[in-house]
Amino acid sequence: MKNKIGLIIIAMIFTAILGGCKKTETSVTPTEIAPSPTVIVDKLVEWKDPAGFVFEYPERLKIDNHPDDKVNYANLKISDQENGGEILIMAKDTEYAKVDAWVKSDKAVVGGKVEDILLSGLKAKKITFNDGKTVVGTIDEAILFTIEGNFLTSPRMGEVFETIIESFKMVIPEESSDKPVSEGATNTSDYGNSDFEEIGEDEE
Repeated sequence: MKNKIGLIIIAMIFTAILGGCKKTETSVTPTEIAPSPTVIVDKLVEWKDPAGFVFEYPERLKIDNHPDDKVNYANLKISDQENGGEILIMAKDTEYAKVDAWVKSDKAVVGGKVEDILLSGLKAKKITFNDGKTVVGTIDEAILFTIEGNFLTSPRMGEVFETIIESFKMVIPEESSDKPVSEGATNTSDYGNSDFEEIGEDEE
């Protein structure tokens, strides 16, 4: 009888110990891994303009080249109809011989923060304004080339802007263009060997 009671007591003690061990076990909740966001990569295509330059831009964007404009060599409006925002590219005759004179005197760009950059190997200026407007300009063969946009409310177009700047290249203008032809740019050998300005030169 005493042996039975002893076995029962031992069994109760063993059961209590097992119960205590189970309570101290830490429950592990599986960590939920959020799916990675889908990265949208724009397909780039090349725009070759009769005015004598090429650049890359996302194929999904729309370009209006204003074919009725007979004054400017190039007048492009690149717009994002889905997300909003636009970039303007112009090529026109200028009274300024050097890009330094342009950035100091043209009322359209005076007052912004000026940075020296290269555009297609040419000395250029990047001007940024507090309202989000950014303009990049250079002068070649008495033609002012500008690329402009406002990316305060359309940061994605800011990325497109940088893509255009990085891929922008001067090429030989198409002779069949019905746009005005700048004096000095009709001779293709002269155009291809134009003297590129180097950053750091002192300009009046």
